[in-house]
This record gives sequence, structure tokens and C-alpha cells, in this order.
Amino acid sequence: MKRVWIIGAAVLLAGVSMAQTTAPATQDELPWTQDYAAAMAQAAKDHQLVLLNFTGSDWCVPCKLLDRVVFASPEFRKWEEGRIVLVTLDFPARTPQDDAIKTRNKQLYDQYKVKGYPTILIITPEGKELARTEGVEDDKITAARWLADVQKQMAASGAGN
Repeated sequence: MKRVWIIGAAVLLAGVSMAQTTAPATQDELPWTQDYAAAMAQAAKDHQLVLLNFTGSDWCVPCKLLDRVVFASPEFRKWEEGRIVLVTLDFPARTPQDDAIKTRNKQLYDQYKVKGYPTILIITPEGKELARTEGVEDDKITAARWLADVQKQMAASGAGN
């Protein structure tokens, strides 16, 4: 019985080790900023849109799922590259955060009438909302499905894809 347990543990550890080395990238590898004002200015200057990611980075399981499945995907990277400025508006539970950032994030949360996490907005540099996603259906989320929803909303708002 001991031998089976040891072999099982070795297999499990090997699987964990492989998962850690082959896990998908996270949103950290994308050019995310926390500076809303600078992002809006850059978007205006470069004729880009802005993606606001209202997240709870250290506690929100659906937020982490969105990071892994959508934001780390090649489809998302191809879609956003050169056309979207990425902004993280984080509401962590355990990670220390500067009071000025907390205050600014709460103001934006209220301004954009966010109800929960994750909430993703695609906006113009002037602040006009073009698309919004709220929450994650964990058994159905794929990058393709998420992007199709956002693109459909953008087209309906007259922004195109």
C-alpha cells in the first residue's frame, strides 16, 4: 500500500511540476497599466481604445480565470495589439495598495457603475462605453466566445471590431 501511495505522490508531483512550467501566460505579460489618466491620454494620442479591467487580483477566482483563459490567449493578444490600451483597476483584499490608487479606482468603479468583478469595459479616449462584460461563466468561457461578445457589442455601438 505504501508503494502505491509513493508512486501516486510522485506522479502527482510530476504533474504539478509540469503544470507549473507549461501553464498559460498571465495578463502580467501584456502591457497593462494602473495609470488611468496616462492610459486615456495615450489612447487619445495614438487613436486607440481603452480596456478597463475591474478586478480583484488576489481573491477573485473568476478574475483569475479571465486572466488565464482570455487575456493570456493568442487570440486576445492578436486582437488587442496596437489598438487597445490595457488598464487594470484592482481591488485587492490582501495585497497592499497606495491610498491614492484605492480612491481613484473607487471613483472609476462608481463612475462606470460597476456592480462586481470581473467587469471589463471597452471605452473611447473620451470615456464613451462601447462594450461591457460582467462576470465569467466558468464552464463556458473561451477567448473566442469572449472576443465575439465584445466585438458584437462594439459593432452595435458603431465602433466596429
